[in-house]
Amino acid sequence: GINNPAQSGVIVANNRAEFIDAILNLMNKPHDIELMSYLAMEAARKQFSPEICFHSLVELIEAV
Repeated sequence: GINNPAQSGVIVANNRAEFIDAILNLMNKPHDIELMSYLAMEAARKQFSPEICFHSLVELIEAV
């Protein structure tokens, strides 16, 4: 999952009402959309980079 969703440009909605509120809030704050998009892309690049995703597999292969 995404570490620190609130600081990573990810909206977490636990139910329909929270989801609707989040969408309505974003509609009224275009600057927030740009910032969240940037933060989400950076978080994804860091947390799901090939180095991170395949680290355990590489260690296993190197140990054989």
